[in-house]
Amino acid sequence: MMTNQKPLQLALHGMDERSQKMMVMFLQGPCQGAAIVVANTHDAQVNVIDADLARSQAVLAEILVKQPEKPVIIFSLQDGQPEREQLIYVKKPVTSARMLSALEQVKDLVNRNKKPATAVQPETLFPAPAGTHDSQTAAIKTIVVDNNERAKTSKHQAAMHMDEQGFTAFIGTVSDIDFNNQAQLLTASYNAKFHFQGVVQSAYKLAFEKVRTINLNSGWKSLLILPDNREIWLDADDKMLRAFANIKINGQAVNVTLVDAHTHDTIKENPDKFQDMNAFLWKLAVWTSKGRYPQELDITKPVYLKRWPEFTRWLITPHALRIAALLLKGPRTMMNIAQVLNINPRYVFVFISAAHAVGIAGQGQRESDVMLEPPVHKPHESKGLMSRIISKLRGN
Repeated sequence: MMTNQKPLQLALHGMDERSQKMMVMFLQGPCQGAAIVVANTHDAQVNVIDADLARSQAVLAEILVKQPEKPVIIFSLQDGQPEREQLIYVKKPVTSARMLSALEQVKDLVNRNKKPATAVQPETLFPAPAGTHDSQTAAIKTIVVDNNERAKTSKHQAAMHMDEQGFTAFIGTVSDIDFNNQAQLLTASYNAKFHFQGVVQSAYKLAFEKVRTINLNSGWKSLLILPDNREIWLDADDKMLRAFANIKINGQAVNVTLVDAHTHDTIKENPDKFQDMNAFLWKLAVWTSKGRYPQELDITKPVYLKRWPEFTRWLITPHALRIAALLLKGPRTMMNIAQVLNINPRYVFVFISAAHAVGIAGQGQRESDVMLEPPVHKPHESKGLMSRIISKLRGN
């Protein structure tokens, strides 16, 4: 135990305000004050990041350049295999036992004052979370890629930034819904399962479960899903995809097969047809939604946003930046977002549809809710300071 020793000073990087507050309380309560959070990163003895956030690789790279001598605690859903001694992984959800063990390792490193080796590329330190591909990391990779890779990276750029006029012309309208009618807004939803979007989402899940490239045949163009590279391969342009997105799909006609080595060689000959998995699913959801919200979500309940979308490479719909900024401050209902920003609800619906499709928006628990292990409730025991604070926060 470290409770009788001077607490270590931690600097939190890349976490939202709520996650930071939870971490402060976690260190004070279950970790018994073994460490404290400091605002000034230069005063900190150790840096802390969450490997499952969008910019984690870029954040880690910056830390290793600016403060290579300091240990780094890395929270991750996956088991990490650090290349360097001062990179200490803590599997999520973070328990007090895991955290205290990590702090003991940190204290040992601080006391020995070991100097680190030459900084390594961040992508070798921990695997990128599904669907994340930071633009700064991509920029690093283009320095060493061959011509085929360069052709592929062109497909990892945002298609366009649409304003309201451009959105209507590009996406079209839903003729049977009046978005100015409050009663009709309650039914302005769509079911992705009946469209190509739902088939693609199911195929993504299967590809990651099998950890194999699969071929999705829906009666249209074959879609190859490469989970290792987090890419798809499709011999169709956006105009064709946009048209197919609105067609109802017969689930009985869909089939999935594993891809052999010969097909792998064939697709490598056409690198310009590769696309980032989440960038593809994001725009597919935009075109399927057409301004409607996902049927899985309750329009009367608040939605949340886990993290800032990758707008450097994803299709930007009208007011998307404003919607994201507002949601990152806290959960809101879709109608409340439209009212606060004074915008047509369809722009909120289409943004939520795309964000929900790639897994960064939803209803229920947020990323910060599962970062730390919840405290164990002990019957017949008065509430401690930690539980009282958490209860108050949740009440707000």
